[in-house]
Amino acid sequence: MNYYSHPTIRARIAEFLGMEPLSGDATTVVTMIGDKHHPKVRKVSGLPGDLDDEFEISLSLWDSRFLLVDLDIEYVNFDRPAEPYIHPDRAFALQEAVTDTVENQLLSLGIEPLHMLSGRGHHFVWQVRRDSHSFEHCFGSPPWL
Repeated sequence: MNYYSHPTIRARIAEFLGMEPLSGDATTVVTMIGDKHHPKVRKVSGLPGDLDDEFEISLSLWDSRFLLVDLDIEYVNFDRPAEPYIHPDRAFALQEAVTDTVENQLLSLGIEPLHMLSGRGHHFVWQVRRDSHSFEHCFGSPPWL
């Protein structure tokens, strides 16, 4: 858990949360997992101190301003589940055309996703404002705005 104390990691967390520097935003909620049976829900304003207490963090996909979208593209082999871990170069090569197309389509729509890699594939993550036309088109007008 000491990785949370590294300044680069804290700066990246702040960037991901849209906060420069990591100071706090009362509208965003994270779950702090110290004990898997008793997770603690905290506002981001308490995050710097909670990181010092060695909690694992998990960001809610939905807060009062944004919905986070996580498009997960991964290689799955039901006959050989370990395949992407044994032959990662092959697994990622098989996904290349799909991930290139997804990235190009998102960029053409003005969406600049955070592109992350996992053990089996790719995550494209971006935010949709809850007061946007796109959000209303997909989910209707939320009563809480």
